[in-house]
Amino acid sequence: MNTMRRIPTIALFLVGLLVLLAVVPASAVNWRITQITDNEGDDSSTRVISQGWLAWVSKPSFFDDQEIVLYYPGPNPIRQITNNDYDDNSPDLSWNPVSEIPTLCWKGRCGPDNTYEIFTMGFKVPLRLTDNSYEDDEPQNSGTHIVWEGRQNGDDWEIFRYTSSLGVVQLTMDSLDDRHPVVSGLRILWSKTDPEEYGQETYYFDGLDTFRLTDNAWMERDHRIDGMHQVWGMFHGSGVVGDWEIHHRYSDGPIEQLTNNTLYDFDPVVSGNRIVWTQNDGHDTEILYYDGVSIRQLTDNEVDDEEPQISGQRIVWVRYPRTGELSDDGQIYLFDDADDSITLLEDGYDNGYHPKIAGNFVVWHVFDGHDYEVMLAIACDEMPGDIDKNCVVDLADFAILSADWLDCTLPSVYCP
Repeated sequence: MNTMRRIPTIALFLVGLLVLLAVVPASAVNWRITQITDNEGDDSSTRVISQGWLAWVSKPSFFDDQEIVLYYPGPNPIRQITNNDYDDNSPDLSWNPVSEIPTLCWKGRCGPDNTYEIFTMGFKVPLRLTDNSYEDDEPQNSGTHIVWEGRQNGDDWEIFRYTSSLGVVQLTMDSLDDRHPVVSGLRILWSKTDPEEYGQETYYFDGLDTFRLTDNAWMERDHRIDGMHQVWGMFHGSGVVGDWEIHHRYSDGPIEQLTNNTLYDFDPVVSGNRIVWTQNDGHDTEILYYDGVSIRQLTDNEVDDEEPQISGQRIVWVRYPRTGELSDDGQIYLFDDADDSITLLEDGYDNGYHPKIAGNFVVWHVFDGHDYEVMLAIACDEMPGDIDKNCVVDLADFAILSADWLDCTLPSVYCP
């Protein structure tokens, strides 16, 4: 009998939820946040691509070495790529349009004299690309191409690249340091020590030929490339007197200086013609954004906003609340230029680090009080009934609706 009396009430709740679904328009993007790992080891150095694949470094325990792990949603999403007795780290991940599977590369400490060597994901087992007596470092990949720097003969650093058709090719060969290569398709950008002037110069490989882009007495670093767009930081000044500015070049055109101030602008990242970077205003760090037309300051506060990453119209970064002059645990924020919104990707830990973004996917790692774990946020279209905005309309949304059922927010005289 009591059950029968509850039926009309439940029906009213359901009707109310249906009405809500019918009359509230869909608008912005929501983000569903999932903890990918939950184990006793450290999971960090995360990477993500827009097809939803992830890669990271896993260290099961203090006594274990580091291994490379790959993730893709499905029945058995996590696959350990390496399983050996030495450290594997610095993974990089991209989509290979030829094979329609990811390209994954990393470095492993297995060379003579405990040096690092470069690996990529083979058909069934890892494919070792280098086997020499010197350090190979900073592997990066884009589609079918892998690049890295090698300290040949223990002397200066040189740039190397790999494709399955050409194998390993040495791109530079001189007595100068060629460092920190980045790649997009066939194109490679890096810095070279200037033998005559203080600092470095910027060099560019267009797939066929190598070009020197700059000729000055300044330091240049933080090179990034996406398609035909190239960006980097350049120190304007002498010694410690001066500041860092952001420079941009499109295709084979002239170099454009994006910033011109007395502040430190550094750590640029590019996606198409959009660029994001960090600026030190003398008190803390803020996020600056060039949308292809003009520059906007996305943050303006008393805390540190750092480590920006960009994919299309979306930008992520980490905000560190300041304790005195020291940065503390971070929170992950996301800006969407489609609706000019800034969203806190609340993961329940409030100590996120090193976010990466690709399309509808954002990945970062958190400290759960014992070790580091991997978090993943996936974008979904907003649904009117998704009250808690977790990309699913379920009983949790019904509970939120029912908690306010028949509440009146009008002045009390007008409420029943």
